[in-house]
Amino acid sequence: MVTPHQFRHSKAMHMTQADVNPIYIRDILGHADLQTTAIYSKSVLSTKRRALKKANINATPVIEDWTNSSNHMDYLKSLPK
Repeated sequence: MVTPHQFRHSKAMHMTQADVNPIYIRDILGHADLQTTAIYSKSVLSTKRRALKKANINATPVIEDWTNSSNHMDYLKSLPK
């Protein structure tokens, strides 16, 4: 069952993810204090952090050592000086 609070929370999260000014979000939600609205920003940052950690698995690029490649070295030697 979806509650009105869940709709409200989802809307606040979507606005935060869309980089809507937190003051506007505060006003739309009716928060008296901007610190209450800042909870959504912290939540979005932690979600992004978790996604980056997941995506970082095996994300290290494989860099070929071109100095040992005869094709690359021959190409470089063929360039005009």
